[in-house]
Amino acid sequence: MLGMPQHVTRSGKRAVVVLSEQDFEALQRSAAAGAAAPLSFVDHLLPIPKADIDQLEGEERLNMQPREVNF
Repeated sequence: MLGMPQHVTRSGKRAVVVLSEQDFEALQRSAAAGAAAPLSFVDHLLPIPKADIDQLEGEERLNMQPREVNF
């Protein structure tokens, strides 16, 4: 179809989409407008919920033993 994105397959699986230059530029503008600054590794980890190990019982309690390492 003219003016519609065309899907190209490789070994029966979708591999590439061919689209007009106008559509490609619009996608790039949209992505740039919505792109947030990348988080630092620390900022990425801070929202992770923390488990209160002291309140866990039985099998729920984390058994934090280091593993053997052969150098």
